[in-house]
Amino acid sequence: MTTDGYMDYAPFASSKFNPTFYANAILAGERYDPEETPEDPEGDSLNGVAKNKDDAASKNVGFGGAGNGSGTASLSVKGDVSVALAKLNYGIEDVDRQMKHEIEENHPLLLKHLASSSTLSSNVTAIQSTLTTLSASLSRLHTKIHLPHSELKAQVERLEKIRCANEVLRRVSRFLVLARRLEGQMGFVTNKIEGGKTGGGDGKEDGSGEGEREREMAKAALTIAELDILLQEPESPKPAVTSETDAAPVDPVVEEAIIPLDPDQIALTSLDVVKAQVPAVRRARDVVIEEMEGMVINGLANLNQPLLSTSLQTAHNLRLLPQLVSNLLADLNDAVETRIGKVFDMESIGKEVAQKEQPSAASAATSLLYRSTRLKPSSTPTNQNISIFHDVLWRRLDVLLEDIAQCCIKVYTLEKVLRMKKVVNPNTGFGLSAGGTGLGEASASVLDEVKEGSFLDECLETMEEKPTFTFWTTLATSLDTQTRAICEANNFLQQALSSNYPRFLRLFHTFFAKIAVHTETVYTQEHQSPETVLCLRAISKFETLYLSRSSARMTDSINAAFSGGYKQPPGSKEGNSVSRIMLNEMDSAKFDPLLGRNMARLIGKAVDAITGKVDSLLIKDFSATSLIGPLASSAQVNNSALVSFVYHIVYSLRNPFTEFPSKIIASLETPLQAAEKCYGAVTAALDTAIKRELSTIFARVHRVDFAKSVDPMSSMGMGGGTGGSPYIKDLADRLNFLRTEILGRFDMGAMRDEWLLSLTRHAIRAFLLNASIARPLGESGKLKLTGDMTELEFALNTFLATGHTSRQNATRLDAAGRDYKSLRAFRTCLFLDHTSLAHPAETQGIAPLVLLHHIIVLSPLQLPHQIHEWSEQEYILWIDKHSEEEGWRLLEKAVDGQRDGKGAEEWRGLIREVLQNARSGKMKTD
Repeated sequence: MTTDGYMDYAPFASSKFNPTFYANAILAGERYDPEETPEDPEGDSLNGVAKNKDDAASKNVGFGGAGNGSGTASLSVKGDVSVALAKLNYGIEDVDRQMKHEIEENHPLLLKHLASSSTLSSNVTAIQSTLTTLSASLSRLHTKIHLPHSELKAQVERLEKIRCANEVLRRVSRFLVLARRLEGQMGFVTNKIEGGKTGGGDGKEDGSGEGEREREMAKAALTIAELDILLQEPESPKPAVTSETDAAPVDPVVEEAIIPLDPDQIALTSLDVVKAQVPAVRRARDVVIEEMEGMVINGLANLNQPLLSTSLQTAHNLRLLPQLVSNLLADLNDAVETRIGKVFDMESIGKEVAQKEQPSAASAATSLLYRSTRLKPSSTPTNQNISIFHDVLWRRLDVLLEDIAQCCIKVYTLEKVLRMKKVVNPNTGFGLSAGGTGLGEASASVLDEVKEGSFLDECLETMEEKPTFTFWTTLATSLDTQTRAICEANNFLQQALSSNYPRFLRLFHTFFAKIAVHTETVYTQEHQSPETVLCLRAISKFETLYLSRSSARMTDSINAAFSGGYKQPPGSKEGNSVSRIMLNEMDSAKFDPLLGRNMARLIGKAVDAITGKVDSLLIKDFSATSLIGPLASSAQVNNSALVSFVYHIVYSLRNPFTEFPSKIIASLETPLQAAEKCYGAVTAALDTAIKRELSTIFARVHRVDFAKSVDPMSSMGMGGGTGGSPYIKDLADRLNFLRTEILGRFDMGAMRDEWLLSLTRHAIRAFLLNASIARPLGESGKLKLTGDMTELEFALNTFLATGHTSRQNATRLDAAGRDYKSLRAFRTCLFLDHTSLAHPAETQGIAPLVLLHHIIVLSPLQLPHQIHEWSEQEYILWIDKHSEEEGWRLLEKAVDGQRDGKGAEEWRGLIREVLQNARSGKMKTD
């Protein structure tokens, strides 16, 4: 296709081309753009052209021309119309030429399209006929459906209005029935109120304690609740999409027809017949609420659970139960807080003290003193009236805890009744039902929302915690707040309550004991309920001050005991003084488990401090265990005093352990064990040194020739003899030194007696072991050993009397038990022939190993230490470190290994017989 260079066909090809606007643009000499030009509102191009021509004529006239050449000149100013027309004519011719060219080039194709169009024209005609028939059918169908639909829609709307009116009438009917029922119920209730009867109706009560009046009041409350539901103001409906089908678009006409009227959206108070009854319902509601509150107060005051149960049932029926319980708890908690605040109000205490004071005007001086004291604030105690202040304060505290106990019992009673009372669905109670009684769907849903369960569960839906928990929390918070304020602002109250904290604590014990009957609260030495612990923690500030004073008293006594330092270490007297203070503090605190444990920890810390001080003062070098004599070393004097000091503290604290609770004993056990370990290290080291010294002395037995002939009377110490052997004399001197200089300084009571007895047993065993292996042993030697044993018994008896002014109170030697019996039996055994040594009856009481040694000494056999080439001391040391059975085996092997010696086999058989008797238990040593 060919086009002229100056001809633009784009505006003509646009779908928005408007001839009128194009002509106007030509006349105005402007470029025409169909995209920027608004469409002609009239849509008529010819009218537009005519309008433009008129405009052009008016413009010519305006320039002073009257349709002559002056108008053409004017047009030429704005645009050359002739040129534009020439261009349009040329364009038309060019388009015509191009069309002819296209037709000539596409002539076969156009003919083919023409043939196809002719073929389709017949089909189009048939389809057009069918569509015409279908359109007619649709018109007839619309006529048959639309009119019945319109009539049906009107009938549905009328039916919906009738149903709505019917539902409203049913609700009104139900309202009037309930109003008449309420009138009868309230008539019964008010008559009984006016009659002054507080029991049930005619005074008769059922087994639960509920009277007829109370039951009627509960029914009236339920009736009022249903009436309140019926009188509720309707809520505006909110459309909700419940399924995919609901979300689908609906024909507005159909939607308008299927949406029913909601009777619950119609307020009954808009009806005159209902409005007239509303004041009576309101008055009845006020009367029931007033009576219900009175019943609740009376039930709590008298702890009458049936009455309280009925009143709570009434509140539940009125849908006021959570609100009522919350208000009751708030009142009780407020009462507790108010009374706690008043108890510690110094102005109030001062006024009460002023009323009790009786000033005397016997003399001018007294009167002057009275006037001077009156100038002071009444809330400030003086030396003259401080005792009255104390009396008033403690009386107030006693009354306070009595009141708190009553409030606590009321709260627990309330919660107990709430837990026992079960929620019953109103639809099944008192013959009421949501459906069929005039209640609409919204009213029925309100009744159906009541869940099965207890009243307590219903209250917990709006309350954060249980009533008892709220009470204890409020009590603890109020006490904590008041105690902190007291400790910061009032020295008198702080001093009075902290110094007499055990008395203050006993008031709480009385409080816990009173409420324990009505509650599950337990406060014993073994178990403490969390509520009691929470309450006592609120007054822990006073406990801290009391413990700090106790700690100061113990610290002062400890510091006074150690004031002498190394020069004058504390002894048993100071230990008794310190332990007495500790026991006094413990006795004042042991009645309370928490205070007792805290005091035990405090005493434990004091004992640890004492242990540390004593350990730093103890001397642990060689001089502490040196037994050179003749006097005790300064280290031994220092250590004995410190050990006596610690021992008396530990003994005084352990002695009353049976009176203390187990947890207090456990708190003190570790510090006391550390103290015992501290002084036990001193006594153990000294005990080892003493035993080593005694063993060394007894080892000198082997220096004595027991085969040498001596005067029998002299050896036994009879007549004017020289006494025992030299080692026995040294032993007596050493025991006397230990008794007077060493062990006598340890003031340790029963522990020292046990220590002396242990040393005595060791001395007897060491003597018997050394004497039994002494050889050669002749008849004179036996007599000499007998004399030595007599001297030994006398020395040991004197040794056991260490620290006792009278021998009657001292430990007797026979307390050594089997060792002492073995010593006495060995004396007899020395003079038996060898055939009698194997008979258990003849050797009863003697240790088997000592007897075996004696048999070997009498025989030609060698002793075990001789076989192994040990010294006597080494052998005895080995026996001390090994068991008795091991000693027997060593001796048996030594005897069996010897084959030489005349008559050795006979002695070997005797030894085997003694071993057999010892192992079979025939030899009784006890």
